Amino acid sequence: MQFRYGITASLTALLVMVILLSQGSAYLTTSEQLRQTVREREIDKVKTLGNIIEQLLQRETTRTRELAKLLASNPTLATAATGNVASREQLLDDTLKQLFSGRQIDLLEITDASETIVYRAGSNAAVGERSAVWGVTEALTGASGIATTIEAKGVTVRAIEPLRQNGRITGTLMTGIYMNSNYLANLSRQIGANLVLVSRSKPVATSAPGMLESLDATAIREAFEQKIPIYREDAATRVTRVYLPVLIVDEGFVVLAEIDSSAVYKGLEKTRQQMVLSALAILIASVIAGIILVALLMQPLRSLRQRAERSVNKLTGVAPTEERTGNEVTSVVGVLDELTAALLTRNRELAEAKAAAEAASDAKSQFLSNMSHEIRTPLNGVLGMAELLQGTPLSEEQRKYTRAITASGRTLHELLSDILDLAKIEARAVKLEDIAFNPVAMVTDIGDAYRELAANRGTLLTVKIDPTLPAQLAGDPTRLRQVLSNLAGNAVKFTEHGEITVGVYVNDRRDRTSGKLWLRFTVRDTGIGIDDAAKARLFQPFTQADSSTTRNFGGTGLGLVICKHLVELMGGDLHLESTLGKGTSLWFDLPFGIPATTAAPAVKAPQSAAATFPVRVLVAEDNAVNKEVIRAMLQRLGATSTIVENGQLAVEAARQATFDLILMDCQMPVLDGYQAAAAIRHDQSGGTRVPIVALTANALADDRQQCLDAGMDDYLAKPVNLGKLRDMLAKWTAPQQAAGEGASTPTPAP
Repeated sequence: MQFRYGITASLTALLVMVILLSQGSAYLTTSEQLRQTVREREIDKVKTLGNIIEQLLQRETTRTRELAKLLASNPTLATAATGNVASREQLLDDTLKQLFSGRQIDLLEITDASETIVYRAGSNAAVGERSAVWGVTEALTGASGIATTIEAKGVTVRAIEPLRQNGRITGTLMTGIYMNSNYLANLSRQIGANLVLVSRSKPVATSAPGMLESLDATAIREAFEQKIPIYREDAATRVTRVYLPVLIVDEGFVVLAEIDSSAVYKGLEKTRQQMVLSALAILIASVIAGIILVALLMQPLRSLRQRAERSVNKLTGVAPTEERTGNEVTSVVGVLDELTAALLTRNRELAEAKAAAEAASDAKSQFLSNMSHEIRTPLNGVLGMAELLQGTPLSEEQRKYTRAITASGRTLHELLSDILDLAKIEARAVKLEDIAFNPVAMVTDIGDAYRELAANRGTLLTVKIDPTLPAQLAGDPTRLRQVLSNLAGNAVKFTEHGEITVGVYVNDRRDRTSGKLWLRFTVRDTGIGIDDAAKARLFQPFTQADSSTTRNFGGTGLGLVICKHLVELMGGDLHLESTLGKGTSLWFDLPFGIPATTAAPAVKAPQSAAATFPVRVLVAEDNAVNKEVIRAMLQRLGATSTIVENGQLAVEAARQATFDLILMDCQMPVLDGYQAAAAIRHDQSGGTRVPIVALTANALADDRQQCLDAGMDDYLAKPVNLGKLRDMLAKWTAPQQAAGEGASTPTPAP
């Protein structure tokens, strides 16, 4: 019973502690939020008072100035300033007595042209004295003025205006108001707050004398220096104060406004007491409910323990002790702790491995991009110069050397393309097309492409096509051609004598419920073959059947890996059968859709090698060798070229001259090709759009899309040859060429 009641008491105590902590935390949080809300509301109230005070002071200043202007425009006052003394007093008294009866102004002074006071109201100074007020001399010259004067009992605001009669200044008029203690007391009654007006040196006026003792010199100094309201709250008296910096005309002052917040805080304390009572009621109810809940939850555990004790007693004849039960619980908890620690460690290791794999993948992608660019740039110069050199008069020995250079460069280009293809496959960045194509024409073209090469090695290459094969299928012809070309090329490479067969057949044994037509593609040869030990590692990257094939036949071991991935991506499997010394057979089955129409797609006629393009081309290229290559190729194609070495110069050239085509490198100093293309497109917005073709060594799919996103129309990857450049000129300068030949060929859409 000690175990049962001990667990119940422990859970109950724990539940009570949790409820106490939650209620206490809720009370403290709510209480603090209420206190903060009250404080913010009181500060907002003081802020509002500060804005009202500032507006009232500005209104008084504006009213004084406007009243002075209004009075100065009265011709009667101008006449009185130059009349005799007897008539002047009566006239001015009759004219101005209404101002003081309504308390619109506190003082008024009129001087004649010699600055002598001819009338003064609201002041004890005698008439006939020379005025000492600032601005009188300036007003006699035609200038208006307003100024403040700090006096013993307050601040006087004066507005001075010239008096004119028939366009001639006959004197001055000055109006003024007293911002003294009486003024602040009246203002204090209106807004419900005590006020003190303080200058930089001393208090000037106060609405309540007792407020002078509560001035905070530090807050006044901060308000003057920082030019922002400074707030203070007295926790003992519950008084909220704001030190508001104000500008009266051209003099800086601080207005202290304070309000009594004690009533609000009394309400806050009453609310807190109510919250305490509510929290106690909730606590008592929660404890009672918790005890009942714990009792209900513990009942199954008690029943389980009783059954376990009966089972142990029946099997062993000995009832378990409390110590044995405690040890069992401790062991279970220890196992759970160890399991939890192991799971946490495993999760941490998996997270670290994932981060490392992602970093390695990003590093590899960046490396491949950089490697592609750095290899393709000089490779463009090598292949371009070799192609240009082949078009010049050469001896037979020189032609042999240039063919060797071209063959080596193309081999390097194929290697680079294989590596990039493998990287895209591993990154799952290969996207398949679903377009109509002619499978018969594709397989026939591949056979024609490799037949002469096989014949040079003493091998017969034949093509076998199922006569029931449809003329049109839907799929990805580019990837299918890549796989068949790679397999046919390997067969030619490893078959020095004998026969090679490339075939395609309709596979009727496949399930057609999906509406797809399955075809089987085969490539068989009678070459060197592969032994069983080499077959296991044949489809691993950078691996060949044995080391001797690398020396005898060359290659990187990437072709079959790429073929296998592409076939699987298209929905099939690549199979291999081979016997050492007797040949190899590879085949795969793929599904293809049946197009809705069987009409053959339009085939664009190849561009004649003798075609010329009398167009103007702007080339942005920073590599010196590639400049010469592209200049010579364009010249051979009949185009006139302007070559600049960075994107900024390309933008300026496009602004200064008209071009039919722009070839834009992407990585250049000063301004790269993407920024340059965007700038040119911005200049051409609403006008003629000149085609921009990326001429770059960046050959990844993301690079192509980045060029199109920057505003370019097409993409030409290095290395570039005359055929590719001729096709690009034909595609994007067709209207110019057609104009010269009298034809009308539509411009292709970007």
